[in-house]
Amino acid sequence: MAKALYGHMTGGERVLAAEVARLRRRVAELEEYVARVELDRSLDLTPLADDLLAPAAP
Repeated sequence: MAKALYGHMTGGERVLAAEVARLRRRVAELEEYVARVELDRSLDLTPLADDLLAPAAP
């Protein structure tokens, strides 16, 4: 049935479908990038957090 529906698409709809697919790929790439950046930031801040949470010397 998908082939039958695809056959009824006009040229403009095909362009729109291609653009939606491209945008979905780009969103997935950006979500992966954000996850990497968040991981990097959490790893970089760990020593700083330990210093801030350590009791002060009298």
